[in-house]
Amino acid sequence: MSNRSDAGYLAKVEGHKMEHALAHSLGRDFKASEGVQKTDVIGDQGKTKISLKNSAGASTQIALVAQSTFKNFINANKEESEFIRLFFGFADGSKLNKEKLLGFDIDFDKLSEKDEIDRNRVLYKNIPEKYSMQFLNKLNQQSKSGDFFKKIIVGDSTILAWVKEKNKIEGIKYALMSDVVELLSAGQWEIAPSNSVIQLIVDGKKIMHIQMKGSSERFSSGYHSCMIHMYKLIMYRVKTKTNLIELSN
Repeated sequence: MSNRSDAGYLAKVEGHKMEHALAHSLGRDFKASEGVQKTDVIGDQGKTKISLKNSAGASTQIALVAQSTFKNFINANKEESEFIRLFFGFADGSKLNKEKLLGFDIDFDKLSEKDEIDRNRVLYKNIPEKYSMQFLNKLNQQSKSGDFFKKIIVGDSTILAWVKEKNKIEGIKYALMSDVVELLSAGQWEIAPSNSVIQLIVDGKKIMHIQMKGSSERFSSGYHSCMIHMYKLIMYRVKTKTNLIELSN
């Protein structure tokens, strides 16, 4: 196993341990959940469904989806779908070349060898506006309604829980998913200065970002999948409680 695979496996093991520990600490009929979308712990006769984030850093991955799934999430049209293919890359097993960009009105000779050609993708600044602006407008439209966030973070869950310290039950903050979605929906998606990341800004702060995964087998569908991270800062922007019962009242 690679170091990256080892770390991923360990994170999953630690996550499952935390789910069982949280369920035990809540008592009553709470238990670690299986088969309930975006839900790690379930209780109160199935009424309370908790999505638990057990991260050490400021953010955590909340979704990793194929380009086709991402297109469905935002109901992408032809131009928006082409943007997704250009920005997240061509999952075709080889470096970027001129032939792949025929018909896109992109000057291949102006692309970065390191950041675009060697990564088999095109940065936002080099994608024609007929694709980029349509995509960004659609993403913001789907986000304002809350639909996009319900797909990538909510699922069937009703509560977001985030640890204060990785692998520690003490100090976990809880927030209603409805409040989380309301806050996220007030944000605006924009392009980061790197031109390789799409970030959600709420009240001047980055709360979420989307990027090409860029790891696993080079130029595979996994390498070119859409990775979405959310920042713990969100728990300081919504109404939270360290007591789950208080939050429900």
